Amino acid sequence: MKRIVLVFKGMAYGITHILPGLGGAIALILMGIYEPFVDAVGNLFIQRHRWREFAAFLIPLGVGMVLGILLAAIVFERLLADHPAATNAFFVGLLVGAIPSVLHMHKDMHLSGTRLGASSLGIILVLGLRGLEASLRAGHGQKWTL
Repeated sequence: MKRIVLVFKGMAYGITHILPGLGGAIALILMGIYEPFVDAVGNLFIQRHRWREFAAFLIPLGVGMVLGILLAAIVFERLLADHPAATNAFFVGLLVGAIPSVLHMHKDMHLSGTRLGASSLGIILVLGLRGLEASLRAGHGQKWTL
């Protein structure tokens, strides 16, 4: 049963490699397997006496990861072709939904005015660059291109 759960967690981890902006480390943290993953990968060749333990963890996770990548590539390619706005909204929802979990990971990771301001500035910068890109693609500001 433990291995089946690891396969599904591996699938979720594999999906993060297809999704833009969602890091694999965040997924491992949210699933509670970051420390065992780092331990297994980091010590696989150093602590050879634990290779069976590491293999029992990494093989099901790896199988799930490959399955997750393949399935996600097929599904999201189709979704982006047929429903681009809804699919992009889904991606944004995943990112925003992970914020509370990340903020509660450590006691010093609280939301402060400085952090909120920096985040807001980053969002404004990204949106401004997107607007600039759209403007340049539309042919406005051609004298500014290199």
